[in-house]
Amino acid sequence: MPNTLRCAAALLMMLCLIMLPLLAQAETYLPQGDVTHVDFTAAVAVHADGFPASKAHLADWEKFLAKLDLKGSMEVLAALTPHSRVYLEGALRLNGREQIPFVYDGYHSYRYFITPALGNEVFYFQMHNFLEFMLKPYYYMELPTQYLALLLYPQASYAMGESYYTPVAELLASARQAALDAAAAEPATLTYTVPYQHLYELCETLDLIVNDDPELERAYFYFTCLLTELYASDMALDILGRLEDVLDYLDPEQKGMLVRETPTGLTCTLGDTLVFEKGEEAGTVYVRFSLPTPEGFDFAAEYSWEGTGIGATLKASAGILMEGEPFIQLTAEGEGLPREGDVGGQGHITFAATGSGIQAETTPVTFGFEWARDSATLPYTLGLTLDWLHPQTEKPAVSVDFTGTFTASDKGVFVDAAYPQNDFFNLNESFLNEYKARLMTPLLLKLMPIALETPAGVINDLYAFTTEHDILVSLVE
Repeated sequence: MPNTLRCAAALLMMLCLIMLPLLAQAETYLPQGDVTHVDFTAAVAVHADGFPASKAHLADWEKFLAKLDLKGSMEVLAALTPHSRVYLEGALRLNGREQIPFVYDGYHSYRYFITPALGNEVFYFQMHNFLEFMLKPYYYMELPTQYLALLLYPQASYAMGESYYTPVAELLASARQAALDAAAAEPATLTYTVPYQHLYELCETLDLIVNDDPELERAYFYFTCLLTELYASDMALDILGRLEDVLDYLDPEQKGMLVRETPTGLTCTLGDTLVFEKGEEAGTVYVRFSLPTPEGFDFAAEYSWEGTGIGATLKASAGILMEGEPFIQLTAEGEGLPREGDVGGQGHITFAATGSGIQAETTPVTFGFEWARDSATLPYTLGLTLDWLHPQTEKPAVSVDFTGTFTASDKGVFVDAAYPQNDFFNLNESFLNEYKARLMTPLLLKLMPIALETPAGVINDLYAFTTEHDILVSLVE
């Protein structure tokens, strides 16, 4: 994976964290919210003419992927949250015919996967262990699987953002209510102070997110996946584990944080530093965040969202400044983005990474998209095409096409099941050998029709990749 894609993936996760799990028994809890039923088909396509000259057999990949798609029916509740409930019955299809059927059952941090291609064994995945598991290929094979892990498990970003956001929001709400109680009537401009002692206690609470999770170490593995390749994970964890030092640096006189609310926005000031600002100006919603540290770094982020005649415009950045200059600066800029109530549109979004702390030269990554649905409310049918635009040709090189019919459902569709609890992420050499002995035969039988349709160029590329990264030898030994 090119360095530019690695940085883009890191940006995506960092922005999710800034702009924003519970161990639960599957059979005892369903989260609040509405259930959505989706009947869908999805496919990945390669466009050979979208790439520059390459040793890869791109025309063969284009023909091969055109033969495959995914078709299924899914029930979703509280999607992308740490408490999500998902049940999916689907199949990988070859030339429009079902080839590898499967069932996916998701209970919060528990995931279960069953398919005849793996002997109908139940594969259990405890997602609290997922990020640690996906760091291993990065450490041992230099594969950027840590970014793939964050993209495949967005609930981790949601949970991390919620862990930091909720205590801060509760403290501000309490201070605001105290100010309102002391006022005869709610003023147009409300000014109040969050006492230093309350802020210090908040910092101690937030410190525990990093320091008081010895069993799962969720924050450690999250920030390691996000920032280790940028050599910033240890620094971020160190600062997040002693936020009271940052508080004392910004507010040495212990005056507390001054909050000022107006009809169009809000500002939060610690000492002489404007640490947070949000507001709306000429139709643009903006948020700015700055957290200088005693070490001379400044964690900074900006976000703006402007509704336009067609779609919306996004500008966002997150990074670390050193002496006022970008050490790591990750940005996202998009046009034509969907707004609430829209029924279609097209646009693009570009991710970029710059700064003195990024060792390798990076190239911005741009995705184009086009989507349409036949209604703004359920039920509706949605069609979506997402294209990765190659930076050299600026043409679509890889596309994902999705078509789905969305309807309302109810919680009665979820049926509790009893599954074995042998976590796949505990995989070691012994378990791998057992899996190969039991499951290699049914897997090969299911893959044989696909292999017979696979062009020689695709096989050559897969062999070269697995050999280069020592994946093939791990599977056959």
